[in-house]
Amino acid sequence: MIKDPLVDSDAYDVLAGVGVTPHSSMREVLDGSFELMAQGRMTPDARRAWDELRSPPRRLVVDLLRYPVDLAAEVAQAQAALAEALARWADVPLPPGPEAALAEQLAAIADDFREIAVRSVAVDLIPELDLPAPLVTDDFVRFDR
Repeated sequence: MIKDPLVDSDAYDVLAGVGVTPHSSMREVLDGSFELMAQGRMTPDARRAWDELRSPPRRLVVDLLRYPVDLAAEVAQAQAALAEALARWADVPLPPGPEAALAEQLAAIADDFREIAVRSVAVDLIPELDLPAPLVTDDFVRFDR
């Protein structure tokens, strides 16, 4: 079992004198308080430790800090599971992206468009605005064709 290194002692350490261990049943934990009282060892610390262990949700938190973990084996097992999952998906083709669907749709309707001739348009001066020279759209707009 792994013990939290930041904690000097936990509930199991305090109740070890009455036989309460991580392997004890809930009945043994509950009976541990009677044993502590019979031995005259029910101190405030022992009471807090017993309170932590007598409730299953709170005991699970204490047990979590002592869970047996072989980190190297767990990492190797996770890597093997990941490699197996990736191998299963390696031959699955990916669906086409949105750009492929758009190109396909545009190709299907390309014949519906007609050519539009674009010519330059000169804009005359408006006398009230006092602009320096006539504006020509070719200077501002460029077309690919």
